[in-house]
Amino acid sequence: MKYVDEYRSPAVARSLSEQIAGLVDPGRQYKLMEVCGGHTHTI
Repeated sequence: MKYVDEYRSPAVARSLSEQIAGLVDPGRQYKLMEVCGGHTHTI
Protein backbone atom coordinates (compact mmCIF):
# COMPACT_ATOMS: atom_id res chain seq x y z
CA MET A 1 0.00 0.00 0.00
CA LYS A 2 1.47 3.33 -1.05
CA TYR A 3 2.65 5.51 1.87
CA VAL A 4 2.18 2.72 4.41
CA ASP A 5 4.75 0.11 3.51
CA GLU A 6 7.47 2.78 3.41
CA TYR A 7 7.04 3.22 7.17
CA ARG A 8 7.30 -0.47 8.03
CA SER A 9 10.94 -1.07 7.19
CA PRO A 10 12.85 -2.70 10.08
CA ALA A 11 16.13 -1.46 8.60
CA VAL A 12 14.93 2.15 8.56
CA ALA A 13 13.56 1.87 12.11
CA ARG A 14 16.85 0.41 13.31
CA SER A 15 18.85 3.13 11.59
CA LEU A 16 16.69 5.89 13.07
CA SER A 17 16.89 4.41 16.57
CA GLU A 18 20.69 4.19 16.29
CA GLN A 19 20.87 7.81 15.17
CA ILE A 20 18.67 8.93 18.07
CA ALA A 21 20.77 6.89 20.52
CA GLY A 22 23.86 8.73 19.26
CA LEU A 23 22.28 12.12 19.94
CA VAL A 24 20.85 11.67 23.42
CA ASP A 25 22.60 12.54 26.66
CA PRO A 26 22.61 9.45 28.93
CA GLY A 27 22.51 11.67 32.03
CA ARG A 28 19.30 13.38 31.00
CA GLN A 29 15.70 12.18 31.17
CA TYR A 30 13.55 12.45 28.06
CA LYS A 31 9.80 12.28 27.57
CA LEU A 32 8.45 11.22 24.21
CA MET A 33 5.17 12.69 23.07
CA GLU A 34 2.66 11.44 20.61
CA VAL A 35 2.34 13.66 17.53
CA CYS A 36 -1.11 13.97 16.03
CA GLY A 37 -2.14 15.38 12.71
CA GLY A 38 -4.99 13.85 10.78
CA HIS A 39 -3.66 10.42 11.71
CA THR A 40 -1.85 9.56 14.89
CA HIS A 41 1.86 8.83 14.62
CA THR A 42 3.92 7.70 17.59
CA ILE A 43 7.54 8.45 17.98
